[in-house]
Amino acid sequence: MRRHRVFIVICVLALALGAGYFLQRGAPAGRASPAGRPSTPATTRSATAVDSSASVAQKQSTHRPVASTSSAPLPPPGTPLKDIYDELAARARSGDRAASVRLFHDTLRCRYVDSLRQRYSFSLPMRKRWAQSHNNDPDNEMEILTGPNKDEMTWLEQTESICAGADPETSRSSPDWMLLAAQQGDAEAIDCYLDQDFINVNDALQHLQWLTDFQRDAPELASRAVTNGDWKAVSMLAVAYAGIGSSKWLSQTITPDAQQAYRYAYLLQRGGSAAQKDLLKTIEPQLTAEQIATARAWANEVFATRFHGTPMYTGALRPICPNPTVLQN
Repeated sequence: MRRHRVFIVICVLALALGAGYFLQRGAPAGRASPAGRPSTPATTRSATAVDSSASVAQKQSTHRPVASTSSAPLPPPGTPLKDIYDELAARARSGDRAASVRLFHDTLRCRYVDSLRQRYSFSLPMRKRWAQSHNNDPDNEMEILTGPNKDEMTWLEQTESICAGADPETSRSSPDWMLLAAQQGDAEAIDCYLDQDFINVNDALQHLQWLTDFQRDAPELASRAVTNGDWKAVSMLAVAYAGIGSSKWLSQTITPDAQQAYRYAYLLQRGGSAAQKDLLKTIEPQLTAEQIATARAWANEVFATRFHGTPMYTGALRPICPNPTVLQN
């Protein structure tokens, strides 16, 4: 068991390092800045990440499809993905955001189904051996699972029918539909897209276009999200600019910058998050008094104009991307 854990850790590190190598080589002029502008070397680049004017953040990219609405109803919840994929894909590509969101949700569920199958293919045999050694019934899988594991297995049994018969690549295509739904303005899709990492999307290096697309689109999506008052985007940018979270695609895309990290961390603090104090204390020695004052002034302005002086909520930041088991159709 210990060897297995060590092996998993090594695999994750290898993925992160390999992806980092790809992202650094694939960037046309360094990593991008959230204002949608090409970045310059860290020693000379501007400290402005999200322009206080909405014009930069809301500027439409030449590759972004125009969102439209459709009067056609979506297929009933629980319809197998194989039966509706082609229809929804055509609708989504034509600008139907509801179809894009449905595909984003269903393909994310199916990716999670595959992940759970793999996980339990390792853990269930071990649990069965344990049950047998304790004179329990090793064939009753539900009885040897407890708590969250039992809930996951129940959800898996209820959800597998949605994914049954779907092409493996189709069922794992959630990054594509997540991006399209994000481009068409779905706030949840934007947050989930920005939060992607090499752990939950462990086959990213087999689909290098996903990483290229992320480099191209994520900075502008993050900028737009902050402009629209999205605390989750602020949290992710604070982490990325602080150089934390090497497995995160956003951390691999954005060049670490102490002043930018301070801006977003201070904005989070203005929003009511107490978890930023340690990060702010760590960053402050790297900045001049003038840089700190400028960063705080920016955060205060954004808090007043984009977040309308409204705190995020009481307590810890909520999960950035909801667990697939609670997604709505």
